[in-house]
Amino acid sequence: MLSIIVPVYNAEKFLYRCIESILAQTYTDFELLLVNDGSIDCSLEICEQYIKQDKRVKIFTQKNCGVSVARNTGIENATGEFVTFVDADDWIEPQMYEKMMKRFSEEMSVDIVIGGFVRQKSDRIIPVLKKKEETIYTTKNALQELLVGKIFRGELCDKIYRKSLLDNIRLDSAIAVAEDLLFNWLVFQKARSILYYPIWAYHKSRKCN
Repeated sequence: MLSIIVPVYNAEKFLYRCIESILAQTYTDFELLLVNDGSIDCSLEICEQYIKQDKRVKIFTQKNCGVSVARNTGIENATGEFVTFVDADDWIEPQMYEKMMKRFSEEMSVDIVIGGFVRQKSDRIIPVLKKKEETIYTTKNALQELLVGKIFRGELCDKIYRKSLLDNIRLDSAIAVAEDLLFNWLVFQKARSILYYPIWAYHKSRKCN
């Protein structure tokens, strides 16, 4: 099973689109963990609507502690063999997880699959990183590329991890910048190999270079 973790903080404007895109996935063996990080808008009420509609949806509520703590709460409560992350103001295409999960079954030594993401700007879709060739990286080469950032970067949203890699690794809530890069740096070191699979099916709403 795939555990999909969504940290939620005052996201009522985008949350319906995000959750609907996850529930519309052609890959159906997942749990959706919505972590309400002390929202003061209608985000919690929106989450509660979905828990009544779909048994795969789970809600966790905490006081506002920031996105890293919210993601850590999701990791700690995830029961799937695989883990991924979606931001509440983003959305994903219907076949994203089906295609990415298939690559795990086809490449048994792969512990992380990276799908890439696009920047959504009005009606324009712009791939952030544009390498078209699928590539399997050794741990050393993946770490080098993670720092260079020309093919894939430190974001969590376009990656699926074997959950066993995350044992004893959490996001550092004391870091406000590049906490996801640090997290990936630690996780990548435990991976046997890492697959870059350029499907660019994750739509990122916030500005990214």
